[in-house]
Amino acid sequence: MTVDNAALTQNVTIRGIGLKSGSPRASSGVAVYRDGVLVPPILNQTSFFDVGSVETLRGPQGTFAGSYSTGGAVYINSRDPDFNGASGYVNTGARTYNGYGASGAVNVPFSDTLAMRIALDGQTRDSYYDFIHGGNGSPAPGGLQELGGRVGLLWQPSSDLRALLKVEGVRREAGGRDHRPRPGGIYARLAPGDWRTLDFDTEQSTCERTGRIALRLDRKITNGVTLRSVTGGNDNYADNVDDLDGSAGVVPGAAGSEQHQLVSERTWSQELDLISSDDRPLSWVVGAYVYRTRIDVDIDFFTSPTAGRSPTTRIDIQNRKGNHGFFAHGRYDVTPALEVELGGRWSHAFTEDTGAIDVLNVFGPGVNLVLANDGNHSDGVVTGKAGLNWTVNDRHYLFAFAAKGFSPGTAEGSGAILSPAFAANPGANPALNQVEPETVISYETGWRSTLANGALRTQMGVFLSDYTNFQISNRNLKTGQGGALVNADSATLYGFEAQAQLAVAGFQADVSLGAMKSRIDNASVVDESPALVPSGPAPMPQCVPATGPAGTAGPAGCWNYALFNVIGNTMSFAPNWTFTAGVQHTFGHRWGLLTPRLNYSLVGEQWTSIQQTTAPINNLLAVRSILNASLTYEQGTWRVRGFVDNLTNERYVSGTFFENEFYGAARTAGVELSRRF
Repeated sequence: MTVDNAALTQNVTIRGIGLKSGSPRASSGVAVYRDGVLVPPILNQTSFFDVGSVETLRGPQGTFAGSYSTGGAVYINSRDPDFNGASGYVNTGARTYNGYGASGAVNVPFSDTLAMRIALDGQTRDSYYDFIHGGNGSPAPGGLQELGGRVGLLWQPSSDLRALLKVEGVRREAGGRDHRPRPGGIYARLAPGDWRTLDFDTEQSTCERTGRIALRLDRKITNGVTLRSVTGGNDNYADNVDDLDGSAGVVPGAAGSEQHQLVSERTWSQELDLISSDDRPLSWVVGAYVYRTRIDVDIDFFTSPTAGRSPTTRIDIQNRKGNHGFFAHGRYDVTPALEVELGGRWSHAFTEDTGAIDVLNVFGPGVNLVLANDGNHSDGVVTGKAGLNWTVNDRHYLFAFAAKGFSPGTAEGSGAILSPAFAANPGANPALNQVEPETVISYETGWRSTLANGALRTQMGVFLSDYTNFQISNRNLKTGQGGALVNADSATLYGFEAQAQLAVAGFQADVSLGAMKSRIDNASVVDESPALVPSGPAPMPQCVPATGPAGTAGPAGCWNYALFNVIGNTMSFAPNWTFTAGVQHTFGHRWGLLTPRLNYSLVGEQWTSIQQTTAPINNLLAVRSILNASLTYEQGTWRVRGFVDNLTNERYVSGTFFENEFYGAARTAGVELSRRF
């Protein structure tokens, strides 16, 4: 699993599969659940606090997680209230870059049947960067001010009924994007020489508000069968002002751009499950699920600094999407050592889009292009899993399975209202443009062992995944709009993974290795090299028929695009190698426990685009390796931890967004003090 910075989103990928685009039409390839409720991939960058458990499941998870999990699923659960008496913790700390934070939680049982847990978290730090211009906000780009809280209530009147409610709210201000022009891009000449110095002609800002609610009800009904209901929702809002070109100054022939973006997303979901007892040869789960989301996007683009405050492009779109389905999964013990599992899910997913993209005064006063955003799409797909699990003995376990998953399709615009300048160009009037659902069938087999009297545990596996109608982000030829979803026909991904954990007499070590290969089997996409696409703010459709060489404007406001053959290229954000290792030793004495620890991680080269060019734009993220160190002292209920993250001050690009790139955090050091009670 890797996490890369993609501006408004955090691009979580598992085995190279994740969110393909920041468009509201795009569906995540990795489903993220908080307290059992699916959270949207956009506007989901708030911190985690008072965490109880984290589970990462490799994809596809087509039975339980459904249509947003071709890459896998991540389940993040906060700590539940309990009836074990009043308890809690307080944690505070400081770090470099004027970083300060405090968090804590308290558990209060009011009776034998009712308990409450309250958790709070707050943190602030300055930016990792210096600024020539445009760093006067509070916080500056790359800085952080965040405050969050959660209340959990547990009511358990009997052993047969349990109700758990959690309500959470977070406010996050991050000062806008901390990005700079990419080498080889149009604005590269404006980038400061020092990679820790940024320069903007816009005062950027980011304000995000997030509210979440989750209600889980468990009722035992008969013969060990439990009826479970999980109801929840998210209400997210962001107000961003961004300097999209990542620079201050002017490049002749290129239009710098400022963006003011308002985005809101509301979701709700309901799941009902019937769960059998697991102490019988046959155990099973059957369920039904409904999910709905509404995304409203309002964006004004300004050409700065010469055009003043009149927007050049206005985006006002509304996206409605969701899915519902039914699923069943069973496990049967053929023998005490051999288990068969079989599951299936029918899903219906849909998207509905309205609104428009207005390009204002694009070829003269009053000559506008209005691209309608209307579009509808729906899919009905059956997914599932079949597998065999063999417990050879108490030390060795073998498994093999085949699983199918899918990511819903969408529609990329249904029409255009054209200004007179575009009337003569048939290419500017797009027909309904459907993006087909992406499906994947994955095969995996592996071996897990427990050796050396339990001191050593290992896990190994090989996998192969075949993708059909693989979705990518590229330019829509019918509208000229960048960042659109298109199908790339088919792709194949295969690899090997191995992990091991060792624990002997206070010494612990863990290591993991992943090797992966991927290939786009059939696709041609628009060549989005800076010299071959329009540099202005107006999206231009393909000239039909072509009116000149590739990379030239047509006579009626269209563009002659060039195609790029990506057959044989690797999938984006799919590193060939990943490696992690950790080592620690706990020294015990009557005065307490002292634990030094080192963590090392390496992520191999990965492409940010399937176009995979290194010139003029470099789409290759170089190998990055991070070393972290910590020293922890514990005495009774007290704990002190000192740490240094990115010990070697590694400089690495953590993600890209159009013409810009983001860097990972600089070396930071700090100390934390906590106490349990």
